Amino acid sequence: MFALGGMLLATSSVGVAQRLGTRIGREAEQKDGPVLINQIAECVVDRQPGFVRRWLGLLPGSVAERALIKGMTEDMSTCLDSPALVMDGKQIGFKPATLRRPVALAYVRKELRTAGQGPARDVAPWFAAAIAAQPAGEKIDATSIAVQDFGHCIATRAWGDALGLLAAEPGSPAERGAIARLKPVLGPCLTADVKLTLTVPTIREVIAEPVHHILSDAPATAAAAQR
Repeated sequence: MFALGGMLLATSSVGVAQRLGTRIGREAEQKDGPVLINQIAECVVDRQPGFVRRWLGLLPGSVAERALIKGMTEDMSTCLDSPALVMDGKQIGFKPATLRRPVALAYVRKELRTAGQGPARDVAPWFAAAIAAQPAGEKIDATSIAVQDFGHCIATRAWGDALGLLAAEPGSPAERGAIARLKPVLGPCLTADVKLTLTVPTIREVIAEPVHHILSDAPATAAAAQR
């Protein structure tokens, strides 16, 4: 068994699986993982925008998030064309919970195209109110929350450049410029509990969901959703 970008898992069975050629124009290999993940995330956003909004309003790892994903797993699997696909001769299984960051990125890029960027805002992290509203003793994904705190810090310290990075096409001069201007805030925002390799794609994903919440003024909504 091997991991594909932390998103999908593969086994040796190939029984009912399909080839991925319809998505990338040829038989998929393991190196195609990031492209495939991005395509699946964009598909989920296009097919289920209401589900995505509800998902991003729930704390990572919470009971509410797990229940939502469980109820939508079959619908989400349509974005794979099948619950199982083949890559490098191995069957790929779907792990929807690990798609949260790529889905958030696809969603906020669509938001920026349709709703505009909005002004810079110094707001508290969306999850603070949601955590305070949680039932006592309920567990959440503390690692994901730490990463979101990191992304929120970047976004609020360098709002224009965070939006610029999200809107820029990968590999473009606009992307390179935004990254160069964001670099000074990365160190001050990074805490000891965040373990990440800070590549450009990772930084884009890390700031995506916090930017969505700042744009949508989501803290009160998120807190209510946890009740």
